[in-house]
Amino acid sequence: LSGAWRVQEILTGHESLCKRTFRMEVDIFQALFDKLREKKLLADSKVLAVKEQVAIFLYAVSKNATNETLPDWLQHSAEPISRRFGLVLDAITRLTNVYIRPPSLNPHPILSKPQFYPFFQV
Repeated sequence: LSGAWRVQEILTGHESLCKRTFRMEVDIFQALFDKLREKKLLADSKVLAVKEQVAIFLYAVSKNATNETLPDWLQHSAEPISRRFGLVLDAITRLTNVYIRPPSLNPHPILSKPQFYPFFQV
């Protein structure tokens, strides 16, 4: 299967397939894809559509896949996969200021234990 067909098969297949492959439900994948498109953080390239780019990133992160195994899985050469992985990482990083908030006034109980606090200080 080509990468686009494989991604489409995963997203339209059994609900557990997307969870196993990308470690998220289809609707969450779709929401992430929509948000990246809506904010114009990613665009289709000549070789890879945005859905495929997001799928590459999520598959690599969830499976600890290397740049040697991804080309086989998606039927693309390593260079565009590597480049697009970096672009998706940058795009998702830009979303952090929207979705990750500073801790509330009531810190998590683990932060009150002095032996753990240095690890969460930064």
